[in-house]
Formats: sequence, C-alpha cells, structure tokens
Amino acid sequence: MKTSILLLFLPFLGIRALAEEKGIPVAQLNSTTIIGELGVPLHTVHKVECKVADMSWTGIKADNGRLAFQIISVDGKVREGRHYIDIPAPLNERKPQR
Repeated sequence: MKTSILLLFLPFLGIRALAEEKGIPVAQLNSTTIIGELGVPLHTVHKVECKVADMSWTGIKADNGRLAFQIISVDGKVREGRHYIDIPAPLNERKPQR
C-alpha cells in the first residue's frame, strides 16, 4: 500500500523539481545578460535589415492581407529561419472587437 501511494506521488515530485530548476532568481537577472530571439541582448540597439512580407503564405484566414517585417539580418549577420515583426494595422482600418 505504501509503495503504491509513493508511486502515485513520484510524477508530481519530478514535475515540481523540474519547475524549480527552470526558475531564475532576481539577483541572477540583475547580473545576467538576457539574449532575445534574434540572438542579441535585450535593451540594446542593433541594426536590423528586413523586408515587408505578405503573411498570406501561412494559410490562416486571419493572415490574408496582413503585413509583417521579415528579418533578414541583425548587425550584418544573416538570420537563419523565418523571424517576423508584426505591422499593426492603422486604427481606422482595424475591425471593432466584440
């Protein structure tokens, strides 16, 4: 009986241990440089080369006619993969949300 109860709680203990490992203490945040998705530190200025891309290629109905900046390079280094920055529609073109 004790063994079966222990076996029931083992997965929960393992998940909790994994969650605690992924946490970052505040003191460590103050002394650590955080690298963003583009591979450069956050809160720093970089030269980003991009082009305007039509997002219709995603096949999602909401993306038809939506525009985004496709990032080509950051500080002269070509980026691999597709990275996009959304271009919000002007306020007068936005559909009202209900």
